[in-house]
Amino acid sequence: MILLRKSLVAVMGGALLVAGVAMLVLPGPAVVVIPAALAILAVEFLWARRWLAWLRERYQTIFSNRLAMDRKAVTQPPPVSMGSSGRLAHSAQPPSYQLTRR
Repeated sequence: MILLRKSLVAVMGGALLVAGVAMLVLPGPAVVVIPAALAILAVEFLWARRWLAWLRERYQTIFSNRLAMDRKAVTQPPPVSMGSSGRLAHSAQPPSYQLTRR
């Protein structure tokens, strides 16, 4: 029974992983299919758990850096320039476009 389960997980997860790798060059959601295949394989195989943990770490790093860059770009004050009259002229962007902290 244990061998049957391990074989079934290996065949299903392996087929999904091969399909996901093929989707890297073919049209399809490889970014979704590959982690799903690794999650299936991680039920029985330690190497798949390690790859899945590595992949999760990379996703978190990428998305946390992206989120920090987006917040930094939105929360910076509008640029200030000197107008033709010699006074400081602020940009025309209203303050309602700034994001608030959730």
